[in-house]
Amino acid sequence: MNKFNFKDFAIKPKGSAFVGDKIKANYLKLQIEKAGDKRVVFTGSKVLTDQIEQVPREKFPFETTITGDNERYEFT
Repeated sequence: MNKFNFKDFAIKPKGSAFVGDKIKANYLKLQIEKAGDKRVVFTGSKVLTDQIEQVPREKFPFETTITGDNERYEFT
């Protein structure tokens, strides 16, 4: 099985600052592995969703780090 790393895809986050209260409607569900344990992450991050949609299907699974805070997350 090939191991891919997200940073090798050269996908940069798209984004802009929005004003107003957040309305969470759509979400991204990810299965991750952290410290050897499998976990599931649910997020409404538009940046993560936009980035993951750009990854070619044949490049899954891949390794990455998710960075950010409660305002914005991104794959690096």
